[in-house]
Amino acid sequence: MNDKAAMKGSYADLKTIKTRSSVQMIVEFPIEAGAEIVRKFGFPQPGEEIPVAIARIEPVEEEPRRKSFAQQAKMLAKDDLFKQFVETKYGGYFHDADGAEQWIEWNCEVESCAEIIEGTEAGKKFKQLQAEFLNWRDAQEYAG
Repeated sequence: MNDKAAMKGSYADLKTIKTRSSVQMIVEFPIEAGAEIVRKFGFPQPGEEIPVAIARIEPVEEEPRRKSFAQQAKMLAKDDLFKQFVETKYGGYFHDADGAEQWIEWNCEVESCAEIIEGTEAGKKFKQLQAEFLNWRDAQEYAG
């Protein structure tokens, strides 16, 4: 048992214990944390309470995970407007997303979209292609 320990849980309930003129604050943790709780706080024994402190924390909003360039490339290949962009600007034509994906791989000089990684030459080429497409798409929206 540590002298100082902290864990993050969820305040779930408050129970009144009339016979002891007190309340119990119920804080829930995932079941997997059970061993850690005992290791950090010990196991209360009758007549031997373990003093603890409770503090409210502000929930932290997790930033949405940014998709990898490989994921973005695969999504782009499925976009009909992207296919139209490639046809208009580069003369390519695709029957399906697989063909568009192969064209992206060819353009980025890789064997697979998985090789399109941020910070690499393929990543730079993909970013440039993506920027060209977005500019073209935005121009189409304003033109029509």
